[in-house]
Amino acid sequence: MEFYDLHVRFEFPDFSDFGFSKVGVAGAGVNDVFESNSPDKKAQNQNQINILVSSKVEVLRIGAKKFEAIYPVGFYPDLEMLRNCAKSGCLVEFPLAPLLASSGAERSKIINRMRLLLSLCIKYKAGYAITSMAKDKFGVRRPEEMVAIGMLLGLSREQALASVSSYPAKIFGNSGGIKC
Repeated sequence: MEFYDLHVRFEFPDFSDFGFSKVGVAGAGVNDVFESNSPDKKAQNQNQINILVSSKVEVLRIGAKKFEAIYPVGFYPDLEMLRNCAKSGCLVEFPLAPLLASSGAERSKIINRMRLLLSLCIKYKAGYAITSMAKDKFGVRRPEEMVAIGMLLGLSREQALASVSSYPAKIFGNSGGIKC
């Protein structure tokens, strides 16, 4: 089985050491992932993966129709956004970086919001991807760890595996990414 990390924020010579087949890298001179905070601003390069990063529900609703993936900062659920994702094939990104950067009550709140949003993704048949959004090699999580965290967030083993394999594979099939 091939595993994918849709969104990291640093360049590394060989992500296969971590167990990945392909990785989408934002910044660091590599532009495999184009991060946008506006639904009207997309990459000009067809080989880039377009990810909308926003905490504004209205922006995410529009972006869910236009982008390959959206990262709803704060993980606040919105049913219209999820319906748009299900119709367009847009993935909802669940990065682990916010969990690693938080602690205590704030981490608990993030986990609860992630759990709720993931359960709604399943209910409304919207695709989802667990990503690391790592800023350095210490933030990268192996596929097995990402699957385990997905299961802690309420996914079955099969659903958690899909979040790091079959769902992101659809995006990497259409776009670039670093082949490991």
